[in-house]
Amino acid sequence: MYKIKNLEDIFPIWKIEGDYILDKQGCITVGYALQLPEIFTLSTHDYETMHATWVRAIKILPVGTIVHKQDWFIQSRFSIKVEDEKTLLQNIYQNQYKVFLLLQQYCLLFHN
Repeated sequence: MYKIKNLEDIFPIWKIEGDYILDKQGCITVGYALQLPEIFTLSTHDYETMHATWVRAIKILPVGTIVHKQDWFIQSRFSIKVEDEKTLLQNIYQNQYKVFLLLQQYCLLFHN
């Protein structure tokens, strides 16, 4: 009734060569890790300049190019360097901030 398929036959990636991903149709995908500014840290002019740069970069790509932007948000705890001998103020500081959670962003951009 059900036909069993091998996952390798369905998966489109053929192999990874260095920083490139080759798929079974012969397309080459290149990935980049981006470091974007934190939210609300840019002025209006800087934001408009960055946006215009993105628009220009996308417009020069050939017809049929696929662009995929992927944002990863990872929650972690605030950590500080712990010293052997701490003063009372250092203990209070450490206890105050060790409960804070941070949201770290990683941005990946792929195109083929």
